[in-house]
Amino acid sequence: MATIKDIAQKLGISDATVSRAFTGNSYVSDELKKKIFEVAKELNYRPNTLAIGLRTRKTNIIALIVPNISNPIYIELVKHIERFSSNDGYSVILCNTDENIEKEKAHLEMLSAGLVDGVILVPCTREKPEEEYINSISLSKIVLFNRNINNCKFDIVKADHYKGVFLAIEHFIQKGYKRIGAIAGNINTSVGRERFKAFNDALRSFGLKVNNELIKYGDFSVGSSFNMTMELLKIENPPEAILIFNNALTKGFIEALKKQKIKVPEDLAVIAIDDIENGNLVEPVLTFVKQPLYEMSKKVYEILIEKINENKKPVRQNIHLFPVELIKRGSC
Repeated sequence: MATIKDIAQKLGISDATVSRAFTGNSYVSDELKKKIFEVAKELNYRPNTLAIGLRTRKTNIIALIVPNISNPIYIELVKHIERFSSNDGYSVILCNTDENIEKEKAHLEMLSAGLVDGVILVPCTREKPEEEYINSISLSKIVLFNRNINNCKFDIVKADHYKGVFLAIEHFIQKGYKRIGAIAGNINTSVGRERFKAFNDALRSFGLKVNNELIKYGDFSVGSSFNMTMELLKIENPPEAILIFNNALTKGFIEALKKQKIKVPEDLAVIAIDDIENGNLVEPVLTFVKQPLYEMSKKVYEILIEKINENKKPVRQNIHLFPVELIKRGSC
């Protein structure tokens, strides 16, 4: 089994310098840390995180809490965070809440017992957003990703969800569609509420009335999105175009179109928020609103590490907003 001494000898540096790199000591340059971690990986060296934690009160472990690990957005987030953290000598604990606030609380309470240095949190659905517990959590190194929490003191990295919906509605209008529907899913998240508001505002800004009959709600499951779509397609005067609020809703939506033998875009124009896994294999390829997930993942990781190193308690929330773009393809 490789030791600190083996790494030091290979790089021609002292054992103490290698040890400092693994404890996050600022006296070791980022360039040298990178070399040390690369050699450690090459030699299959695993630092004793418990011993390091006892000496430094740091664990070199961060946690990532997501609401649905099967969602491609969060799969990509996990991949990026794991890669960034590995390069810096951090390990990652992954927690899944299944959109259950009690599970989210339990995860945060467990992690607050000194198990991790910080947490990247994608909040779960909140039925009563005004009743919030998170500011009382003892763990102060938390950064939110994409979904916000009312009156929260923790920083957030998010896409411009409002602008994304506006871009989609504008494209529908430019293509001549006026009867526009939505598969909204669950709007009890900050993202859902933001997109719902943008949908209504965008229609009104283009001189169109909001028709509640054309907006369907449910959860993020395939079955729910299938049922929402079927309801929308079976009304007396169905929409000419549909916006899908969330990529988790797209699979059930496509299954409903196939069942009803609806052709896209001949019978119905479609735009989705976020691409789906293997989306280029769907025919026609979906037009979608793209979030810059790599850049957002990098930013949320960098902010968390900065907060861990600064060791300051949060006072008020800073919002780091990332632009989105409309990727025009075959469905509209």
